[in-house]
This record gives sequence, structure tokens and C-alpha cells, in this order.
Amino acid sequence: MPAFIGVRYWKVGVDERWAVHAHCRSSVTDIQRHIVRLFGGTDLETSAYRKARERKAKQICELCPVRLSCLNHALAYRETGIWGGTDDNERREMLGIRKRGAIV
Repeated sequence: MPAFIGVRYWKVGVDERWAVHAHCRSSVTDIQRHIVRLFGGTDLETSAYRKARERKAKQICELCPVRLSCLNHALAYRETGIWGGTDDNERREMLGIRKRGAIV
């Protein structure tokens, strides 16, 4: 079971010391709820809403001091949502993984 640290869930045993410096973290509850929605949507959101949400989340990542560590974590643990300023599709491309059903 993942552990909840700040506004993100982490797999138990993962070294997340870098995460305390992430811009997506906050001690304010309302901001936490907003950021969780911003960085990881739902299947019910429209395409336009998802694109706008992801754009806002990526803006938070732009100047984050631990962006590279966050991206490395997401690549290593196959996280979903916005991590290190990238979305799921961008990370799949980095890893050379084709989406299921993709035509080659």
C-alpha cells in the first residue's frame, strides 16, 4: 500500500527525500486537494479539461528544483499523472513503450 506524503502517494520503501522540496507539496489542506486534482485527473474529465489541468500542473513543475528527481522517480516506478513536468504519454515515449492498440 502506498504511503501518503504531502500531496502524493509513494510506494513504501521508496527514497522520497527529494520530494520535500517539490513545488507541488504544501501544508495547506485546500491547496493539497487542488494539487491532487491538478496532477492526476479522472476518467470522467473531458479532453479539454484534461489538457488545461495538465498544462497548469506542468507550469508548477517548470521551476521546481527537484523536477529531474521527480521525473526519474516516475520513469522508474511507472507513475501516472503529471510527474517531473511530463504526462503519461511523454514518459511512455521516453521509455520507448507503445500505448496498447497503437498502430505501428
